[in-house]
Amino acid sequence: MSRYFIDERTGYIAVRDRNLTNKDAPGFHSDMEGVIWVWSAKRNMKRCPACGNEVFDGYTISESDRKEAKEMRDGLNKKGG
Repeated sequence: MSRYFIDERTGYIAVRDRNLTNKDAPGFHSDMEGVIWVWSAKRNMKRCPACGNEVFDGYTISESDRKEAKEMRDGLNKKGG
């Protein structure tokens, strides 16, 4: 099993260190031990057909952020993960 891995959750994607990750933690944040880097997703909005207001419609992680995370993970694992 590789040391560095990608953890993708609602609204975020991160590269994490398996050796420093708290397995009991329900999530992660940027200054948590074991988190190498975090990318935030784009917040999607849509027009509500009933009221006409803009309402929240989920998150989208860009393909470029996803690619950057994979490249970082792979590079770290090659260096000694």
